[in-house]
Amino acid sequence: MKIKVHLVNDDKHYQLDLPESAKVYGTLKKLDIPPDTVIITRDGKPIPVDTVLNADDELTVIRVVSGG
Repeated sequence: MKIKVHLVNDDKHYQLDLPESAKVYGTLKKLDIPPDTVIITRDGKPIPVDTVLNADDELTVIRVVSGG
């Protein structure tokens, strides 16, 4: 199945071909993104990393930035 991923902070767009029943965690791993450093949204709502993806999903990945 194909999904689209937009990395907001880097303004990069990816189209990935993933196996059926792939999860968000596997997608982040494929992109070499540590899951504890981002917020992932689908349809404008945050989703957990164990969410099963659907064909044609469009994910937005927002890197969390912190500092003092």
